[in-house]
Amino acid sequence: MNPHIKKILKNMKYAIFDLDGTLLDSMPIWADLDKSVLEPLGIIANDDLNKRFKTMTLQQSSSYLTQTFALDMTADNLMQIFTETISFEYRENIPLKPGALEFLQHLHENGILSCVATASERNLAEAALQRTGALPHLQFILTCSELKTSKENPKIFLEAMKRMGGNLQQTVVFEDAYLSLLSAKKTGFPVICIHEETHSQKSCEEIRSHADGYVSSFHKLLR
Repeated sequence: MNPHIKKILKNMKYAIFDLDGTLLDSMPIWADLDKSVLEPLGIIANDDLNKRFKTMTLQQSSSYLTQTFALDMTADNLMQIFTETISFEYRENIPLKPGALEFLQHLHENGILSCVATASERNLAEAALQRTGALPHLQFILTCSELKTSKENPKIFLEAMKRMGGNLQQTVVFEDAYLSLLSAKKTGFPVICIHEETHSQKSCEEIRSHADGYVSSFHKLLR
């Protein structure tokens, strides 16, 4: 393991996890959703658009799309389409990323407090984390919708840290999205990125240049 990552983990007392693409292997589902929902509306979800969506709630994404592309529907209508299409996958199918459950168990057993800070809706997050066995190892789930923010704003990371009783030096953020990672990093959090297969080469390079650590899977952090 990279000595710098090892030092960060040794100092860690609190952990904030992103959900989609970090704990959950859900990004391929979202990529398919973009194709099935957006392409019929004449919208191509390119890399730049996907990076921005990763920090937004469904409501924010729906509002952004209807306004930017002048869609002939309301943001609420578009959000309903997204929700109806994706909720089944969270309840029944989406798995954890390799090694995620073992890593959460390891932290729990060693007295390190963990939580989830996500742009996904609470019902989706709870359904997937309960089904996969991850929920008992987490202190709480915090969503952007509840705080009326996006992950481009560090508010959600700071609130999660506050609720756990942590501080910037001992609270590590685990992320996979560039803009979210940048938000946490600029605020002073140590940030470790978990590799996400759906990222473009450009995204991977951007993330590597700003993260304190970049690993292919949680298994690497357990060694």
